[in-house]
Amino acid sequence: MIDHHSDLKRASRFGIIIYFPFEDKKETNQERIQMQKRMEVGLMLSILFGAFCTLVFAINTSCHSTFTMNDTIAISGSKLECFNRTLDGGDSEYASSIWGDSESLYTCGSTRSEGAGEHDLLLVKWSLNGTQVWNRTWGGVNHEFGYCVWGDGSVIYTCGSTSSFGVGNSDIMLVKWLMNGTQVWNVTWGGWNDDYGSSIWGNGDAIFICGGTSSFGKGFYDLLLLKYDSNGTQAWNATWGGTNMDNGYSIWGNSMNIFTCGYSNSIGDGSGDMIVVKWNLDGDQIQNFTWASPELELGVSLWGDDNYLYTH
Repeated sequence: MIDHHSDLKRASRFGIIIYFPFEDKKETNQERIQMQKRMEVGLMLSILFGAFCTLVFAINTSCHSTFTMNDTIAISGSKLECFNRTLDGGDSEYASSIWGDSESLYTCGSTRSEGAGEHDLLLVKWSLNGTQVWNRTWGGVNHEFGYCVWGDGSVIYTCGSTSSFGVGNSDIMLVKWLMNGTQVWNVTWGGWNDDYGSSIWGNGDAIFICGGTSSFGKGFYDLLLLKYDSNGTQAWNATWGGTNMDNGYSIWGNSMNIFTCGYSNSIGDGSGDMIVVKWNLDGDQIQNFTWASPELELGVSLWGDDNYLYTH
């Protein structure tokens, strides 16, 4: 089985942020300064989340002048206050994704301490002050890994990979939950080889999953995009890639398009380039962009606004 975690671990050491404009336009000096500030803030946040992925952070506008070594970390002279919480079941637990609303935070990952198998998907709900509300596991007798959590304010979705269910070595799994932790449904997708879902984004009408597949497509691994409705029915699937390895790690969208990012060994200079692929809502590819240097480059996170895409 291909260890696609190793690339993510390598990428987490770096804080490179690249932005792609939706269209070419001239920027004023003030706009460039504002963009630079945004990138600096994004860089700081990416380092925090990359280095402390197992911690839950809360940010407010209070300014503190003391540093304590209990549950609250106060940074002198700043307006950043963080709490941290751990969940330890006695074996190994890790968190890979976080999502929140105005009332709660949700972390998704995996556990070997609880559940039915070797590793189970782990979903934990926290209050905004860091109190654990509940935790849920999902899985079978083999390995399940939770890679992403996303919600729309009324339900929660988690995605990842499963080797207990489906048809192949590792299949994509998508699980829908109510806000109280009740599972609504789960679906799997894949072929005879390895397939995984690494990121989720939704627009209220549909759920989109970005990941990778070695069961379908042109090459050893292809970037994968899936669309589901709110009942778990798949609308379509699409792959992107060449004859070598191409993977998708993050997804974001708006009312018109879907954007996925990852890395490609099939196009670019051949050493592994960051790739951003733009799609319409029907799964048709519109264009792709690459960014390269002499070393391996990965796009592990993607976000946008009305004018720009930001990748990390």
